Amino acid sequence: MAFASDDEHLEYAAKDKRVVVTADRDFLRLDAEWRATGKFHAGIIYIPRELQGVIGLVVEAALFLHQAVEMDAAKPEELYNQVWRITRKGK
Repeated sequence: MAFASDDEHLEYAAKDKRVVVTADRDFLRLDAEWRATGKFHAGIIYIPRELQGVIGLVVEAALFLHQAVEMDAAKPEELYNQVWRITRKGK
């Protein structure tokens, strides 16, 4: 999939109900397009440019989502078509 388009990556992830972790702003556009046309993806964790080197924040976000599902605080379907933007705490 190294040479696949962004849409192909999102299609692949959606088929397997996997969340996409990306710093590529094009996925924000794809999310809007998919929702507008009724297509579903399992979610996107978006990392803004200024936080791309802060892996701990990405792991924290992914762990939070995983635990929410594991503890029945959220159903996987409730997380579909959502975009979580990584931010620094307190900002």
